[in-house]
Amino acid sequence: MSEENGAVVGADTIAEMCCISNDPAEHVAFAKRYIDLGFDHIVFHSAGPDQRAFLEGYGRDVLPRLRGIEQRTHAA
Repeated sequence: MSEENGAVVGADTIAEMCCISNDPAEHVAFAKRYIDLGFDHIVFHSAGPDQRAFLEGYGRDVLPRLRGIEQRTHAA
């Protein structure tokens, strides 16, 4: 069944619906779309085996930049 679903969904749909990248700037840009729409809760998930590295990397490289976007959004 999952193979059939994968054929129906396609890589383009997956790329539009989630951010699969090692580049923190791409994650910031992806999340910003939702911040700009007014979302105030966004869930970040990594399917990789090293959750600690994911959390540390996001905490260091992505979340501070998102906090800056949020503060500018609320100040406006």
